[in-house]
Amino acid sequence: MLKEVFERLEAKEIELHVTERFRDRVVDEGYNPSYGVRPLRRAIMRLLEDSMAEKMLSEISRKGILLLWTSMLMEMLQCLTKVVGLLNRCPQ
Repeated sequence: MLKEVFERLEAKEIELHVTERFRDRVVDEGYNPSYGVRPLRRAIMRLLEDSMAEKMLSEISRKGILLLWTSMLMEMLQCLTKVVGLLNRCPQ
């Protein structure tokens, strides 16, 4: 099941390595002979996929805010340049 996650990430050009300790934790929290593989799948989602998604979204959000801010600064600079140009043409 972790292999599926690795393959999906690889398709997005993201490389992920997990430790043996993490694998052991997934097995410990997800193994239940009564329910089959469903608890294991849920453990992978909870311990790996959910936390990765949150991290990725927060990074995208930060980058988006930075891009928006940069864009606003560029617009302000363009406006300022126009104003300064107009002021320079005004008779004194």
